[in-house]
Amino acid sequence: MKISEKRQYAVITGDIVKSSRLSVSHRRWLGSELKRASTAARRVFGKIVPLPLDQFRGDGWQILVTDPGRSLRVGLFLRAWLMAEAPDSFHIDTRLAIGVGSISIMPGRRVSRGDGEAFQRSGRALDRLREPRRLALVWPEMIGPAAETLTVLAPVLDALVQGWTPVQARALVGRLSGLTQERIVRKWPEPVTRQAIARILARAHWPVVRAVLDWLEKSNLQRLQS
Repeated sequence: MKISEKRQYAVITGDIVKSSRLSVSHRRWLGSELKRASTAARRVFGKIVPLPLDQFRGDGWQILVTDPGRSLRVGLFLRAWLMAEAPDSFHIDTRLAIGVGSISIMPGRRVSRGDGEAFQRSGRALDRLREPRRLALVWPEMIGPAAETLTVLAPVLDALVQGWTPVQARALVGRLSGLTQERIVRKWPEPVTRQAIARILARAHWPVVRAVLDWLEKSNLQRLQS
């Protein structure tokens, strides 16, 4: 992958919450499901996710996003995917640290072997995350009121996401993918009405989540144009 030191990228680094408690069978499932989530994210988001999700250190993973403004959407998609696909009665969540900045090294297709500001900010932010926080967004180039707003919104959004049930997460995977409620109904694993999907999304606070994502993407676009 060709990189430009003049461009800004986003690196998302994550690890699985309470992974030491996972059974052997759940660990096998997790490794396979991260690969499926990666494939789905690259299909949904296209060129802005140019490389597969890279797994390392057992429960750690990392992915590169070439459009920082949409990096939070990609991260929440991956988080919702794992919540939705977890085996029955098995709750899973992943911490996310998104670092935005330049990239100096991007060897081959292994994201975890890259280096630069985005990598360093993402990795350090994940190391600093402590429960109950499971989301960090480090974007030093965003300044002024936008930076202050981001500081306030990130923990609020994280608190909402931690409350998602598997059913809510499944519906949110669809909305984060850009699907309408009608298309989510058609793809649902069992018969469901559009009204039921609307209620599920409302209980998951999708209007709030969407507003945060729209604001961040718009703020990034305005910053680039200024």
